[in-house]
Amino acid sequence: MITVSPAWENLVSSLHDYEEGDFLTAATWIPLLGQLESQVPEARRESVRGLSRQLSQALQDGALEGLADWLGRELETLAPAHPAPKDDLWEQHGPMFVSETRNRLVRAEEITLLLETSEDPELVGELFRVFHTIKGEAGFLHRDDLSALAHRTEELLESLRSGSLAWSGTVADRVLGGIDDLNRALGLRGQKTDHPSEEVLRVPASKIDALISQIGELLIAHEDETSNRFASVRKLGRALQQSALRLRTEPLGDLMVRLKRGARDLARDLGKQVEVSLSGMDLELDRTLIAVLEEPLMHLIRNALDHGLESAPDRTAAGKVPEGRL
Repeated sequence: MITVSPAWENLVSSLHDYEEGDFLTAATWIPLLGQLESQVPEARRESVRGLSRQLSQALQDGALEGLADWLGRELETLAPAHPAPKDDLWEQHGPMFVSETRNRLVRAEEITLLLETSEDPELVGELFRVFHTIKGEAGFLHRDDLSALAHRTEELLESLRSGSLAWSGTVADRVLGGIDDLNRALGLRGQKTDHPSEEVLRVPASKIDALISQIGELLIAHEDETSNRFASVRKLGRALQQSALRLRTEPLGDLMVRLKRGARDLARDLGKQVEVSLSGMDLELDRTLIAVLEEPLMHLIRNALDHGLESAPDRTAAGKVPEGRL
């Protein structure tokens, strides 16, 4: 089975990091191209050397605008003519792709809702990069359906970045629709893996570091020959247990974004105007508890908007501002 080379994969990964804002990864492109040269067939090595020379000149000239896109297109021409079978590639990278893409889409939804209250070019740029990254990674995994869905929204956001299109409620609806389409497609893709019960948990490195540190302290205390040995072991054991439990917690931020989106869509359906304010997004709870909280909280929001908020004309007639607050 012929697969893509390690250097090619590392270059693609570096380009994705660059487009997500890690501009220092550009320093790795030339060395990785040097590695790629030794990993491609002899007939392609001159192409790699030529690409390396062009890239080096562009970096020296400071011509960074569009450089990552250009390098990405050139790398596609250097991919093996017979890549690994699609099912094998998806089996290897699919679960992590689905997990990371869902997290990116949560952030995309949050940005879209923010842009409805304050149009910020930097947020538009970040939103564009989310869909651009999803498109690139889906293409690498030969998921043309996912890549096409991401590209559709990416093109819309490119029009916003270039100034040929202005932000509006209709644009927001289209972006949110694109997010929904990708989430639905990811759900279908997730069901097609051979390990549907496998759960990919994203845990902050700080939690892992704390756990490792406490394990080290526990081992040291266990070897302690003083009278305080057992008290120290018990204390560290309890701390270790708490750290392990925290591995399954996550901030309420993702849930809050979904609730805000739900409130927005429901208000539009009801013909009402509402400003949704969020607090407590950094509070952490167990993932299973967050899952069961969503439905009752959404029920409260539905009742508040349906029964507790007047329509804009009724509020205006009563001397209130047209938009209510939740």
